[in-house]
Amino acid sequence: MKKAFLLATAVAFIFLGACKQAEKPEDVAKKFLTSMGKFEWDKAKELSTDSAKATLDMLAMFTAGQKPQGEPKFEIKDAKIDGEKAVVNYLNDKGEPKELKLVKKDGKWLVDFKKEMPPMGDTPAPQDTTAKK
Repeated sequence: MKKAFLLATAVAFIFLGACKQAEKPEDVAKKFLTSMGKFEWDKAKELSTDSAKATLDMLAMFTAGQKPQGEPKFEIKDAKIDGEKAVVNYLNDKGEPKELKLVKKDGKWLVDFKKEMPPMGDTPAPQDTTAKK
C-alpha cells in the first residue's frame, strides 16, 4: 500500500511538471527589457536569438564601465501571436509606443532583433556630418 502511494505521488509530480505552462511572449519581453535596462547583458542574451546576441555583445562593449540610471521603466501593452512569431507592444520610459519581435524556437520564446533595430528604440540614428547642404 505504501509503495502504491509513493508511486502515485511520483506520477502526480511528473504529470504536474509536464503540465507546466510555457512562458508567454509578454513574460519574456518583460524579463528582456528589464535585463536591458539594468545592463544585465548575459540575462538578456539567454532570452535572445543568435542574431540578437551579437548585437547585445556590441551594446555591452559600448556600455562597459557605465551604470544604468535607475530601474528600467516600460509598460507592456499587449502581444500578438502568429504561429511561431510574436510582437509585443510596449511603452518605453518616455511613453512612446515600441514593439519587440519574438520567435519561438524549440518551444521557447526568444527576442529577435537586428543591429539596425535596437529593442528599446531610443538609440538615435547616426547623423551624416559629411553631407553637403
